[in-house]
Amino acid sequence: NCDVFDDKEKIINPHNYCLPVAKRGIDRIAVIKAVFSGDERFFFGADSAPRLKIAKDSENPPAGVFFGSAEIPLVYRIFEEVGASNRFEDFTSKFGAEYYGYPLNKETITLAQEEWESPIMENGIQFCKGGDKYRWKIAEDKKER
Repeated sequence: NCDVFDDKEKIINPHNYCLPVAKRGIDRIAVIKAVFSGDERFFFGADSAPRLKIAKDSENPPAGVFFGSAEIPLVYRIFEEVGASNRFEDFTSKFGAEYYGYPLNKETITLAQEEWESPIMENGIQFCKGGDKYRWKIAEDKKER
């Protein structure tokens, strides 16, 4: 919230703006606790929303953020930073499938330790947190469980 709005709730960084917004501190803390709790009722969902930079920079920007290939490495980085990397796979892959009654994917992705920088912009679309540096990258080869 603090990197999206100013103190008068005017959008100052439209490229980080998405909905819903957890405006109150107590709400943001509750979301953070839920994410890292290991509780199977809370799981990852992504709604990738690539928007043209010109639209996001307008006076009334559309909601939605786009991370591209940085999305999973960013989520992993956050889990790693809070000492919860052992809960990452359940949160991102297992709990949602189980909740909706879907079988777990047979293929997996692998995060490889490799320094890289996320793109800032491609084809007129600005990436949220573009230019950030990461130490984990999705490996190209897929594996079976």
